[in-house]
Amino acid sequence: MQAQLLTGQLSHLRDSIESRLKERADSLEHHKRLEAERLNLLKAQIEANRRMAEDQEERIRKIDDAAIANRTCMIVMLVLLAMAASSPRPSPPGWEAVDPG
Repeated sequence: MQAQLLTGQLSHLRDSIESRLKERADSLEHHKRLEAERLNLLKAQIEANRRMAEDQEERIRKIDDAAIANRTCMIVMLVLLAMAASSPRPSPPGWEAVDPG
């Protein structure tokens, strides 16, 4: 009788331990899936941030190039205006014969 009781208790203890181990294994698998999902989200966010940084760098380069081109055009225009203002202008043909007075 005592052997049957002891066998029943050991069987119950074994079932309890197996149940707890299964719960722990299931919990571990659940956490692994969550961590894998979090890792994938982080990788996607890092990639999105990298693309955004590259896009911003490209925009900055384009703006910088446009500013340099604009500055160059302004300098060329100022030089041409200065040259035009400092050089004597010939009278248009036929103006020499007009008497202003």
